[in-house]
Amino acid sequence: MIIKIKHALAELGAEYTHYLGEDINSIVWKDGATEIAVDVIQAEMDRQQAIEDKTATDDAAYLARLEAEHAEWVALPEWTKLRMASYPKWDTQLEMLYDDEINGTTTWKDAIALVKSDIPKE
Repeated sequence: MIIKIKHALAELGAEYTHYLGEDINSIVWKDGATEIAVDVIQAEMDRQQAIEDKTATDDAAYLARLEAEHAEWVALPEWTKLRMASYPKWDTQLEMLYDDEINGTTTWKDAIALVKSDIPKE
């Protein structure tokens, strides 16, 4: 997005009636309003544009990472995807491991073995 004069004027709390096109020198101020110097308005426009540019760059990088992760997921074998969806959540697995250690049981190993036997490697 290109930052326009109106964005800078709004941020600066300017009281104006209108301006022509995007001509920063054509601003008509309301009667009794404090005029804001052109360089101050331009600096605010530049500040807002820098934020917008960084956001756009960050968004593009984020989308690129998502696309790469999606491509990796699509490339996985079907049995891997099924197993990943079937394993207990990490917090549940950690709880199982702790309880197994305390109680001398094998619930975690049993749960993992069940997923592996139900969904064999192809």
